[in-house]
Parts: sequence; C-alpha cells; structure tokens
Amino acid sequence: MLSATPVIEVYYASSCASCRLELPTLAELVRTDGAIVRIVIVDEEVRALREIRDVSPALARQAIVAQPGKPNDTLHAAGDSDGILPYARVLSPSGVACAQWRGQMTLFRARALVDECVRRLTSRHPQRS
Repeated sequence: MLSATPVIEVYYASSCASCRLELPTLAELVRTDGAIVRIVIVDEEVRALREIRDVSPALARQAIVAQPGKPNDTLHAAGDSDGILPYARVLSPSGVACAQWRGQMTLFRARALVDECVRRLTSRHPQRS
C-alpha cells in the first residue's frame, strides 16, 4: 500500500468553458472517492476562485494560483506540450508527474489516471513478503 495518495492537479482558467464544466466532476471525486484534487488557477484569480467556491468550498480550499506569467507557459512547465486547457496531471506522493490528460475530466478518466499512477508506483516498488 502506498503511504500517501496521488494528487490530481487540474489547471483552470475562467475563460475555459470545459474547465468550468468539469468542476462538478472534481467535486464529486473529492466527495465520493476521497480524492485529493488541487486546482491550479492560471488566470483571473478572483473570478476563478469565486467560480470554484460556488461549486465546492472544498475545492476552493485546495486551489492555488500559478506563478505570474502567461498561462500557456505555466501549462508547458507542467508538461502540457501544447499549452492548451483543459489539462490535468496526477502527481505521485513525492510530487513526480505519473499520468496526464488533456481534455475535459470525467469520473472514469480521473479514476483511470489515479489507477495508472498507482500501478506505475507499485511496479517500481514491489511489496516485500
């Protein structure tokens, strides 16, 4: 068993309609799966925080604001080679990206990404008997 849960890190902009549409899915992941979701706001911090809070105060508490700069630079630095939203990645407990997804997040996709990350981590660190 892993000592910590992977983190689903979702990049968010108020100008991204698909990003806004996936907020209820992310809130459901937190509520039903106990997932750890971090939303990285890449522009319009005040508006974005309000939109996230309106859907889920729990998500808003986990939201962070990206470093100042262009949103696509933030996305490139996170591993999104095209710098296009929506984009998400799953981070291992040590902070290493172990799965990524470009497109609107669904419950099925989020669970599959976390499972992929866990599989990769457990295959590198087999349990001892």
